[in-house]
Amino acid sequence: MCYVVLMGFQFGGGDSQHLACLNSYIKGSHEKFKQYFRKACDVPDPEVHFNINQYTEAALVVKPRISISADDLINTHAKLLEYRAKIAPDSLDAIHELLEDLGSAAPTVEELMGSGVNKEDEICLILSSKHEGVEDAKSDLASLLISTKQLTIDIIRCQPGENLTEVLDRETSEDQELQHRSMISLQEQVDARAVDKDAAVSRAKSVKEKSERKMPLKDKKVKVKEDLSKLSGAGFISSDSHYQAMMKLIAQDIRNQRRYRAARRQDLQKLADTKANLQKKKLFFESQIEYYNTYVKACMANMLAAGKRRSRSSYVSTSSPIEEDQKPKKGKKEPKHQTIKYTAAKLHERGIVLEIDGISPNQYKNVQFEISTTVDPAVFQCTAKVLTVSETHTLKLQELLQLQYEGVAVMTLFDRAKINVNLLIHLLNKKFYITK
Repeated sequence: MCYVVLMGFQFGGGDSQHLACLNSYIKGSHEKFKQYFRKACDVPDPEVHFNINQYTEAALVVKPRISISADDLINTHAKLLEYRAKIAPDSLDAIHELLEDLGSAAPTVEELMGSGVNKEDEICLILSSKHEGVEDAKSDLASLLISTKQLTIDIIRCQPGENLTEVLDRETSEDQELQHRSMISLQEQVDARAVDKDAAVSRAKSVKEKSERKMPLKDKKVKVKEDLSKLSGAGFISSDSHYQAMMKLIAQDIRNQRRYRAARRQDLQKLADTKANLQKKKLFFESQIEYYNTYVKACMANMLAAGKRRSRSSYVSTSSPIEEDQKPKKGKKEPKHQTIKYTAAKLHERGIVLEIDGISPNQYKNVQFEISTTVDPAVFQCTAKVLTVSETHTLKLQELLQLQYEGVAVMTLFDRAKINVNLLIHLLNKKFYITK
């Protein structure tokens, strides 16, 4: 019955003649459903409801993504193409450009995902900009258009003419140059005093803009000619009718000046909100990093303390001339720091030392490595001794783990010894942290 009401079907004739009395009810209920769905679809723009603008993406840690089946994606595409005029009546709506880029017809499942794929399989779609790689060029041209309009206004205020080409080609008189300098000087005084309390910034101009505004009227004409040529070549404006398109843009800006100011205040407020959100995220992540570092140090300290108490200690006396770790003697008090000693030959056999510049493998037995704990449970002192010569290097477990995370397999110690990072971390864990 709900389906009948939703579709607005009427009974009458044949086997359903006895249900004709329900037609008035169905008609009234159908109108109620239509009103309900109209109200459900009458929602504010996503930009307003979610407070989203062109700056919001900078504050997002993870880009938005959705999971949708291939069949639903294709059907949605087809419905957008079919009802695009009703969905976006404005011809300048961005959805028209996107649909034109995708083609005039929705693809099939085979065209979208290849053969042998089920139409119910889900696709993960991640939001990304279609203008990646070309935004900078368009932004530069848009900035050039704005500065060219400002320079054009300065010129036509001092030198009238029938059209823009005539004004730019006409010679400049001394009186016009003097009028131009006076106008720029007055404008600089106004800019110095102007502080809009409703906006977040004053009318301060960039150094480049200020230098262009101070150019003589003659040089300003040359600059405008060059900029118009660039804009025309890029398709930003048309050169037809003596650049009449530029004059129309200027007139449009004058008409919409109040609206532009209101939009600018809104954009500045949104930008300030985005900046505040970024600052909050920064403080949150900094606190998380501090908490993480504190937690890791505490865990390492506990592991190191447990390692000292294990039955088979890896501690050796720094004065005992042994090659590998041994058990401390009974009745002897355990020193504050633990030390392990290995010859380079033994470490090379285990794959930790790969090679040492200037020393052949058969001489590795004359090189001894000592690794000792420090006050910081995540920092070790590594000493290499060759006869009477010794060098010391500080090993930080956090840095070793970072190298491991980045996929660095080999590191260099003492500018000579090449060490396997993964096996060195394994040795430190086994001798100082892991309890048995």
